[in-house]
Amino acid sequence: MTPSYFSPDVLEFLALLARHDVRYLVVGGEAVIHYGHARLTGDIDLFYGVRPDNAERLFEALAEFWGDLSEHDLRALKEAAQREGLPYQTLLASVLHKYVTNQLVDEEKILKTLELVGRGGREKSS
Repeated sequence: MTPSYFSPDVLEFLALLARHDVRYLVVGGEAVIHYGHARLTGDIDLFYGVRPDNAERLFEALAEFWGDLSEHDLRALKEAAQREGLPYQTLLASVLHKYVTNQLVDEEKILKTLELVGRGGREKSS
């Protein structure tokens, strides 16, 4: 894959992965395109090594990519991951994937939309 192939933000992220010595593979649509098969995709899928030291380096690369995480946010992230029974780096990568693929949603907005649909699109009258 040539550098001009990727968007500037993806290039920046891949450079961070290299700088942090993260073991990863590009998979999914981007890999298929690289090998000459036409396919539309709006994101990049990565498979990364799950050893704790690699996951820590991935987290460091993600933190640098996004900017510094506050200690409060990091602690809350680790607590949420522990409740889910996941390494916090895995939870963070999952949230990032949902965000960049527009799958991260606001539950209150969804519930309000479902209420409106149930009422034929009419707002509740008082």
